[in-house]
Amino acid sequence: MKGIGPAYAQRLQDAGVADVTELAKADAEQLSEETGLSDKRISSWIERAQAR
Repeated sequence: MKGIGPAYAQRLQDAGVADVTELAKADAEQLSEETGLSDKRISSWIERAQAR
């Protein structure tokens, strides 16, 4: 997905998110804690994944 490069993709995979479908179902707060990424960034990605 645009905006998610290799480093971010690896952090998502390490948190158990392997694809866009799983990202669309993810909880932003929990995923933010697991990846160390901001809630705002994660929420944006989740919204874009849900729109697909």
